[in-house]
Amino acid sequence: MVILNEKLIEESIKGFGDAKKPLLAFRKTVLAAKWKTPHDIRQTFPRVSIISDYRYVFDIKGNSFRLIAVVNFQLENIRILWFGTHAEYNKINVLKL
Repeated sequence: MVILNEKLIEESIKGFGDAKKPLLAFRKTVLAAKWKTPHDIRQTFPRVSIISDYRYVFDIKGNSFRLIAVVNFQLENIRILWFGTHAEYNKINVLKL
């Protein structure tokens, strides 16, 4: 998969230093992935929340952080929409990002 906006990962690492290793591991895993279906994502990340056919919420560093992304299987890319703490996640509407 291609990450369309890796800059958000870099910004998140700067803003949340304790998320650095888990975010770098997430990025490495995603870049190596060959996802064709939501089931493929679940095989890689068993705790992923499937919000819609294209929108997913990933737990980062256990359940300390959340990452919201849109996956386009046909174009083989992922666009990260949002990253933050679990507490911040509880205050947003995932569908309106």
